[in-house]
Order: sequence, then structure tokens, then C-alpha cells
Amino acid sequence: MLVRYGSFLFRVGGDNASGIPQAGASFARIGQDGSLGNWTDTAPLPDGRSHGAIFAAANLLYVLGGEGPEGPSATIFYTAIGATGALGFGDSPGRWESNLRDLPKALTRAALAFHDGRLFLVGGEVAGVPVATIIHARLYSDGQVGHWYTNPLLLDSPRKSAATAVLGERLFVAGGAAAGSVLDEMWSFFIGSSGLLSDPRQEASLPQHLYSPILLADRDSLLAIGGFGTTAVSDGVYRFEGGAWEDQQLCIAAEGPSAGRAVGKLFYIAQAEGVVPTVVGDAALSLGAEVPSVVPGSGLVPNSVQLRAVPEPGMVLRYRYDENEVTQDDLVFSLDPAVKVTGPGSVSLRAFDSVGPASEPAILRYATRIQSFFVVVESTLSIQNSEGARLEPMTLEHNDGLGQATPLLTAWYRLRVYVPEKLRVEFSDHDLDPAWTARMSFSLFETDLYTAVLDTQGKALYEANAASGDGFDLNLDPGDYYLYAVDADGLTGRSFGIVVKRR
Repeated sequence: MLVRYGSFLFRVGGDNASGIPQAGASFARIGQDGSLGNWTDTAPLPDGRSHGAIFAAANLLYVLGGEGPEGPSATIFYTAIGATGALGFGDSPGRWESNLRDLPKALTRAALAFHDGRLFLVGGEVAGVPVATIIHARLYSDGQVGHWYTNPLLLDSPRKSAATAVLGERLFVAGGAAAGSVLDEMWSFFIGSSGLLSDPRQEASLPQHLYSPILLADRDSLLAIGGFGTTAVSDGVYRFEGGAWEDQQLCIAAEGPSAGRAVGKLFYIAQAEGVVPTVVGDAALSLGAEVPSVVPGSGLVPNSVQLRAVPEPGMVLRYRYDENEVTQDDLVFSLDPAVKVTGPGSVSLRAFDSVGPASEPAILRYATRIQSFFVVVESTLSIQNSEGARLEPMTLEHNDGLGQATPLLTAWYRLRVYVPEKLRVEFSDHDLDPAWTARMSFSLFETDLYTAVLDTQGKALYEANAASGDGFDLNLDPGDYYLYAVDADGLTGRSFGIVVKRR
């Protein structure tokens, strides 16, 4: 598993010559001319892993799922990236931590894309069977991976070892293997708010049937490099531009989908059984600057949250607080002093070097909320069986336990889920039933209190009102969720009704 972050290239885990997943990790520094320094061992994984999904963001490195010594895994490991490139929390050699939430199922050979602060895992293998699902989760401001949702859209057919890339606002999925065959098809999906995919489009087929190719977005085109064909490792390099593929007339035998790139060069691991992996590069591809990857992504964030992004070697990031064109004269993005989000609006970033064209812009849209470290939870909502479930009366007031009640305008309620649940949330207020005195707005958040929960249609349950519909269907994994109720009239101490029931 190989990934680049800033001026460092990391290789993590992998199978040894006997096919046993290893835990070792190492890093090398990338020079501004694309040269690669010596490999240095660093903090190993807690357990061996191969065929996992790997990415880096906000000074953290993540490995999701994959195959361990005991078989496929649902664990998400993450660790800190130090200023010198060394990995690990704490003193040398450092350690990795496990994310608070696992993947929904043990998943291996899935393709990963990271876009606008949200992770997408495409296809893969569950219990030895390829799947057609696309799951996604938001990366919290504190670095934790949030709750996972299954996108309503499926791939055209199950597949493992596909490749993904984001070009513009579309997620591309190419190749893969399933049912004893290797695929050549490529699909794309429009990426909407909160990770909702729409507008599935079958694109031009790959020039070869491939699984585990490298797929890279390069300015307004895609590159497909290497991978495994039906009989052998491919040495093809192809560019997708204007809706068609063209041969780049290069021969690079490479195994994907993990790749690192820097200053017009592509780096990858070329592996053969019993041979120590070697890193190579080819400047003839002349890759453009990557679109900056920024954390946190769009959406509701804490007020004054710090933005984090690390450019490729030789690149500089420039930003502005609107969607106008970013030029060389704009401010230089820097972590010191930190760039912070202090109000609603959008931030646009681009990467520049001294000679080449700028990257495409990364545009992020934020809303902010000041929130104390703790919230006062008025009560825990009970999950009821669907038969006979009725609305539970709720009053916007805080009881201090001594018989005193303080009228409230807003209130937090906990929803605690112990096992995977298929739920329906229904509520009512004065707009629907005069028995209730409030006119309410509701938001259901994940554990971070900022990421809105998505319903089964992929829509965010954020600032909804009872008059907008008859409820929401949710598929929730174990964990704590928080309902934020607001009296839309600005009147305290009013009442509304709500029920959470199993479907």
C-alpha cells in the first residue's frame, strides 16, 4: 500500500513472498526535482495488512480494512505524520490507533477516493464475494472517520480491485475483477452534497480489461497506468480526454491502485514474487499539479476551525474566501499562521508551481456554529417497535432534578444505537397538529455534533421541519447520535411530538 503526502512517500504493509500480510512501514523524502531519497523504517501497523485502502489527510495516515493474518478486516488504523516523515503517536517508534468506528463489514480490495472531506470506498470483497456497493463517511475535524452510509446508487455489477479518481465533480470507477472475469468498463457519478451520488454515466471502456490499475486525474483528463490484464501485468499508459482513450506510447509495468506523484513524475511500487519492491518514476508523463485536498470538507464546522492542506513538492497553495479565480497574487496558504473558517461562505484553493499551469480549484462551502465542548442532553430517545408506536410528547425545558424547570428555545436529545438498526423517525408540531404548541426545526447529528445524519436516500437530516414531510428512514450503525431541536418561532418552553421506531 503506497501513498504520497506532501514531500513524503509512504509504503505500508503488503504481502511477503509467502502471501502473509506484513505490518512494516517505511517512508522516503521526495525532492523538488522528483528525486527520491532513501527508505527509512518507521512505526509498524499493529497487525499485518495487505489490499487495504490507504490515504493521508490533515497530518494523519489511514489504512482501512484489507486482509490481515486472520483474514479480511473491518478495522481502521490511523497514525500521525511527523515533520520528518516518521509515523506514530508518542515517542519513537510511535504507535497506531484504531478508529472509534469500524467499517460496516470486513472489506478488502476496495477502491478509495477522498473528495471534499468525505471518503468513498467503492466495491471490494466481503466474505470472499465481490460487492457492488459504494459506502462513504465524513472525516471529522478531529481526524476521526465518521459513520458509514451506503449510497443508494450501486455499481453496474459487483467488482473488487477497481480504480477510482475524482475529475471535476465526478467520481470515476474503472476496471476491476469479478466472477472469474476482468472488466474494462468505466463509470462516473456526479458527487453532490453530503456525498450523494447521482447521474450514473457509462464512459468509454478502458483499452484493456484491467484490475488494480492506477487511475489519476490530470488537469482535465484521466490517466490509466499498469494494472493486471487477463494474463499478465499491463505495461500500458493511456489518457482519457474528450470522451476517448489514447495510448501515451509509454511502457510502465506497474501495479495499482495506490500511487504517489510529485512534480510531473509518477511513483509506484513494481512488485514481482520474491523481489524487494522498487520505486521508479517517469517524467515523460508531465503531470499537472493535483487539486488540493483540504480538511475539513464542506458542511457545518466548528467556528474558527483550522484548514489543513499539504501541497506536492515544489508547489505552493493559494487561497481566497470566495469562488473567484485564484491567481498568483492571492495570499499564500500556510499552516502558520493558520487559515481558519470564521463564518459561512466558501474557500477556493489552487496549487501552483513556478512553470506549469495551476491545478483545478478545490472549492469548499462552510457553515459555522459556536459549540461548547459539552452539550446538555435533556433525555435519550427510546427506539420502539413499529407496532403501536406513538409520538412521545417533548417539552423544550431543562429539569435540574430538584423540581425546577427552565424553559428552553433549543434542546439536545441523544439517540443511542446498540446494533445496526433500520429506523424511521417521525415528528409533529403545531403546523400539523394544534395539540402541539411549537413550530420546530430538527437536525440529527453524528457523534461530532456537526455532521448531519443521512437518510436512506442520501439526504442530510438538517434543519428539517415537520411540515416538510412525514418522516425519515434511517439505516444506522451502533453509536451515539444527537437530535438538535429548535423552536422556529423563537418561543421557549413549547412542546412537540417525536417517535423513533424500527422499520
